[in-house]
Amino acid sequence: NYNLGLDYQLALPTIQFFGEAGLSKSGKPGVVQGFVWHAHPQISWAVYYRYFDPGFHTFYGNSLSESTGNRNESGLYTGVMLYPLPKVKISCYVDIYHFPWLTYSTMSPGSGTDYMAQIDIALSRKLSLYLKAKYESKPQKLSGAAGVAADYDEMTTKLRIHTEYALNEKFTLRSRFEYAGYSFNDLHEDGFLVFQDLLYSPFRRLNLWLRYAYFDTDGFNSRIYTYENDLLYSFSIPEFHGKGHRLYLNLKFAPSSRVTAYLKAGYTIHDGASSWGSGNDITSGNTRLELRGQLYFRF
Repeated sequence: NYNLGLDYQLALPTIQFFGEAGLSKSGKPGVVQGFVWHAHPQISWAVYYRYFDPGFHTFYGNSLSESTGNRNESGLYTGVMLYPLPKVKISCYVDIYHFPWLTYSTMSPGSGTDYMAQIDIALSRKLSLYLKAKYESKPQKLSGAAGVAADYDEMTTKLRIHTEYALNEKFTLRSRFEYAGYSFNDLHEDGFLVFQDLLYSPFRRLNLWLRYAYFDTDGFNSRIYTYENDLLYSFSIPEFHGKGHRLYLNLKFAPSSRVTAYLKAGYTIHDGASSWGSGNDITSGNTRLELRGQLYFRF
């Protein structure tokens, strides 16, 4: 396989155009085209179109798309960012896409939509919040009783309320409520997660993050992901489904400019579960205790 491609970028005072066109050995094309328009100091608008032929192949393609691999998809994305009032930001986007040919998860060509809206409000120097809503509908195949598969719309809904309050220079509180809804043919699931964070920094060299979370969902399809602070160079976004509790403590301590210690302790309870997880990550029983540490030296 080989690829031929041409890209461009044009920057004008208030608008930037960008695009790329590629051709793979199969003779099939891939095209992306878009612009970002700063129409006003308080208004920005972005539009992005893509078309990837079913026979188009790339080595390292990583363009914005619903499916991986940048092939067998066309779509139009548009997003807006507004600052209607001081300390208020509104962000929203719509992504409409189409699969010209069947995929690994569909039996025929299909289309989907993805919507998101978020409002960020700084109520004061110490208190801020944001509200976020997301909805997506996309085709997914399902085998019937006779063994014949057909495509149905898989719909997911996410709602989130997040607040952050700085009590003083040492204490910060973060609170979140998140709802997840799932619908696919005759299957319907709902769930929610709430957490409370306490951030404590008594002095410059010590930082503590403490969280308690409670989750209750109907199943795996209504699972909820949430970011957790972790050790250096570690990235943690665990998912929670079923019913249970999660408690974790993350610590960072730098006794000197050359040494930094990290510690994370976590405890999870899955109510009524005899085991949970999968593969090497499976846990027998309904509780799991985690303890990890790290020392970082600078020479």
